[in-house]
Amino acid sequence: MAHSRIGKVIGAMAAGVGGLVVANTYLAVTAPPLLPPVHAETQRHLWRGFRITYWVAGPEDAPPVVLIHGHHIAASAFEMRRPFISFAEHFRVYLVDLLGYGLSARPPLAYTRELFETLIADFVRDVVGRPAHVVANALSAAHAITAAATSPDLFRSLILICPAGIGAWDTPPSAGQRIAYELLRMPIVGEAMFNVLVSRPLLTYLLRDRLYANPSLVTSEMIDVYYATAHQPGARFAPAAFIGGQLNRDVHHAFGRLERPVHLIWGRLAGDVPVSLAQGFLALNEDARLHVIDDAGLMPQDEQPEAFAELVTALIQEAERE
Repeated sequence: MAHSRIGKVIGAMAAGVGGLVVANTYLAVTAPPLLPPVHAETQRHLWRGFRITYWVAGPEDAPPVVLIHGHHIAASAFEMRRPFISFAEHFRVYLVDLLGYGLSARPPLAYTRELFETLIADFVRDVVGRPAHVVANALSAAHAITAAATSPDLFRSLILICPAGIGAWDTPPSAGQRIAYELLRMPIVGEAMFNVLVSRPLLTYLLRDRLYANPSLVTSEMIDVYYATAHQPGARFAPAAFIGGQLNRDVHHAFGRLERPVHLIWGRLAGDVPVSLAQGFLALNEDARLHVIDDAGLMPQDEQPEAFAELVTALIQEAERE
């Protein structure tokens, strides 16, 4: 009888795993193609043996600006498409998909904060080829801060959108985060868990309830883009590191060391990284300046694109005159 019960349990487990394999395979083969976020020629840079995809526009002799998206379960350069279009009139603008996201390679690496900090600095050095104004969002802003503190000669200024690193995503991973990280990296089970997280209902919740202050701006077409980027091969590995706290960075010390012009741009209605956290940054660097955009959350560059573009253009032109 005991052997019979064990056999039934093993059979049920095997059936469950088989079901996950079928579901994962179905979602993989039916995933829509991921298209470039902007109408510009797609460029590729080989970094440490991996493909980094980016787009560039604007006059070659104009001041260079690098746009860096944030980290979450379906992040990509799509989040920075509007500034790319706006800035190309005045600047040599670069839009990049970070490793593990968008149309860049998505290898099953152990993604770390140091990896992204080095990537940001190397991209400016090797692709842009001269000091750049770097515009970075949320946790990527924390990575840009560290990169700029380490390699200040590569940066003309920092434009930080709802930056993390002080009061948000600045602590070592918790026990629960470490468990989530290991589970999401597991074959079959981890892929199935991630597929749940990036289902259309949960992506809709992420966009309408967490990232954007005005949910009416989140269209079905936008959700389709986020769904597509989250269902590419290897899509779960970089977000697993984000969810698991592996990318968290405390920038208290680094931010105080910044010597280049640094600006904080906050959506007044940002939730997970509220504008009240700006005071922690301002207290550490007397040269930092805060700019608040009304009627916007964590994506002011997309919710209020005209106000954002006008503000950042003025800030970069001011830095160029210094």
